Amino acid sequence: MPNIKSLGNRLRSLGKVAAKPDNNETISGSSPDGRKTLIKVYGEINSGTHFVHRLLKRNFSYESIPGTLAEACPGYRETIEQEIKSMTSDPAKQLWIRQLKMDAYFQGNLWSTLGWKHSTPPLGAISSRPDIDNILFITVTKNPYAWALSLFRRPYDYLGVDLPKTFSKFLTEPWLTVKRDNAPALLQGPIELWNIKTKGYSQLSRSADAMNYRYEDILTDPTRFLDAISKRLTKKTNQFI
Repeated sequence: MPNIKSLGNRLRSLGKVAAKPDNNETISGSSPDGRKTLIKVYGEINSGTHFVHRLLKRNFSYESIPGTLAEACPGYRETIEQEIKSMTSDPAKQLWIRQLKMDAYFQGNLWSTLGWKHSTPPLGAISSRPDIDNILFITVTKNPYAWALSLFRRPYDYLGVDLPKTFSKFLTEPWLTVKRDNAPALLQGPIELWNIKTKGYSQLSRSADAMNYRYEDILTDPTRFLDAISKRLTKKTNQFI
């Protein structure tokens, strides 16, 4: 049975740590027409980030700065799950080890990933990127009450043992964050989490080229959203699809 020290070492030995690039690492530059070639999307869980990514990929040419393990390191999540199962059969311990490993990955690769896509934007890491002028940041926010209801129905990364049975109780229960949230560990409830993330998006827009959108507005008029983005990114075709 591994001791605490060896377990800690295993949790820290995750992937390749890339705090800052080596001198020989290439930093992407803007396209010849001055449009940006990198994007980073932030948005809370259940806020439509998958939908936004699909729209962007269909219509624009760019490189996405990864915000999930699947993007950053394909196959790594499966490796994590296999290792967790080999460590313990206790579901509660499996949940916490999974969160610790994912936290450690994004903490160790903060500079290259600019954090988890569901995090509060890490402004220090963002401002340290020499290619910041070539990055378009897009943030997506959902109506707080619609978002909280979605979270109640699909409580990804919920760290409690028993999910409250009613929505009203869910709203008033303390919320525990994960480290990659880049937020205080203990919050009064999910709405405080929404407030913190939304404030972070506003702060990002004051320090970088960021476009902040409401998910409902994108759904109502996706063409308007894409037209605004086309002023920053190179379109794949003349017409949006």
